[in-house]
Amino acid sequence: VERIALYFPGEETRPGLLARAALGRPAPGDAELALRLAARLGEELRPDGSLGGAALPTIWRAHELLDLAGAAGGEPLGRALAWVLRLQGRPGAYGEGCDRERHSRHLCEHYLGGFFAAAPPGERLAPITLPNGKLYRAEPAARFAVSCFALRAVVRAGEGDRTALRRHLDSLVALTGQWASWGGYYAPDLILAAMHALAEAGASRRAAVERLARLAADSQAADGG
Repeated sequence: VERIALYFPGEETRPGLLARAALGRPAPGDAELALRLAARLGEELRPDGSLGGAALPTIWRAHELLDLAGAAGGEPLGRALAWVLRLQGRPGAYGEGCDRERHSRHLCEHYLGGFFAAAPPGERLAPITLPNGKLYRAEPAARFAVSCFALRAVVRAGEGDRTALRRHLDSLVALTGQWASWGGYYAPDLILAAMHALAEAGASRRAAVERLARLAADSQAADGG
């Protein structure tokens, strides 16, 4: 912690602001710096609210603006969130369609809804790397993870009471009820993607988050991995 504290004091960046806040050691000009950085990020958005018309960069930009200015991020954040919300329920969302195996596993449109479509059905999304460095190579996993990432952004912004967003959260809760093992049908990275999204929903989804956290903790190796 002390090494981090020595590294970040002079960093006029979003990571610097977040590190100082986490350490409880904000710099005198951090509030003004946050507004300047948020304004700069907002200027890079297109008039339609997107960043280059691409789903993942726009979702990440919404998260960055939330980090800097919170849910009161102003007009740029509002435009970015509006663009992201228009992806919800579009063709190409995770869970679309149905076949015998997917239906038996409750992975089809008869059981799931509210997911965001980061790309149309005929467009390849994977491989894709999220800002945390996680690479998703399989197409269904990539669409699932990006949708959870979008869900986190809009719930962080206080939009979680929307009917379609509640459906997305309920779908994740229903899925996680089937996740009893760390190395089973569902990959651990999908379990974590769902847990991160549900954690933003607060007390209403707390039981599901705690179950997934226990599953992760019980699977941790002695070396921490």
